[in-house]
Amino acid sequence: MKIGIVTVYNSMNYGAFLQAYAMKSYLESQNHTVFFIKHHIRNPFLYSIAETGYKLLSAKQKYREVLYIWHKYQNYVKNQSLLPLCRINSKTFKELDVILFGSDEIWNVRRKQISKYSILFGHGFDDYVKIAFAPSLNNSRKEDFEKFPHLIKDLESFRHIAVRGQNSQKVIEEILGRKIEEVLDPTLLIESEQYQPIEKPYKNEHYILVYAYRNTVEENIVEKLKQYSRNHGYRLISVLSYLPWCDENPSLSAGELIHCFKKADFVFTSTFHGVALSLAFQKQFISVVEDKQIKIKELLKKFKLENRIVKNENDLENLINTPVDYILINNDLEKERKHCREIMDGFLQL
Repeated sequence: MKIGIVTVYNSMNYGAFLQAYAMKSYLESQNHTVFFIKHHIRNPFLYSIAETGYKLLSAKQKYREVLYIWHKYQNYVKNQSLLPLCRINSKTFKELDVILFGSDEIWNVRRKQISKYSILFGHGFDDYVKIAFAPSLNNSRKEDFEKFPHLIKDLESFRHIAVRGQNSQKVIEEILGRKIEEVLDPTLLIESEQYQPIEKPYKNEHYILVYAYRNTVEENIVEKLKQYSRNHGYRLISVLSYLPWCDENPSLSAGELIHCFKKADFVFTSTFHGVALSLAFQKQFISVVEDKQIKIKELLKKFKLENRIVKNENDLENLINTPVDYILINNDLEKERKHCREIMDGFLQL
């Protein structure tokens, strides 16, 4: 079967790329042919130019950060070469059997850069079978969707929908008045070995991998983490964003990022995909979670890992020294994977 995927594939965010790669990897393992529907929802080149201007005007370590931005853009270009694209109205597009929407926050209408793109909600694909697998609303509510009746109308034309997260499930059920399945993010749908084709070696020394956005970690927690790393001989390596308080801020390809996760002694994160990749590679980890990040809380709750949340600096060392029991986690994860694969395979029985 030929499948066209609508998602935000063209982002410099590693999570956005890896969920797209994982979705492709799973579908290809089931003997489907996969293309990503080309769009211009994101423009990383213009984003990089804008960030360069901002850093030159405001950053204290401006030149380091500017180099970081452009190295990251170069790696984004390399990553994109792994995703086959398909233009709307091309010969390949006309030969598609189904359009699949997902995953990640492509239905979070609280974000203006999402709600203004009706293509993410199925508009313009009326001649195709439309299914959705693992789109997330994050913290959007029914009342948020009611501001966009045209988007609700587009969702009503989907043949099958399965979403990521309990809030997404609840809200879409309220909007459409039908049962909606809840599924895993594609980064957890595939086995860790399925990332090996893109993995590239980077570091093997002792380090704590920091996978966090700027301004998402309180200063007192930062200081405690720095103290812990010094006392135990770890380097702090930030791979998602430039964090001046870390020892290193490399700009990595997706393959090098995978290697960094696999070889890290520990993971400190503030993101959904930081938690997801820690679970995928069975890493010891802790997470800080902002109140608005419902999606992280839902993922931790699913695997009974709410105790991995750092609430203040006094929690940090005790949590690091309390290991995650992956014997229990892996059992639950395999059950979830099996369930999700059955849902996906069922959706594709046209």
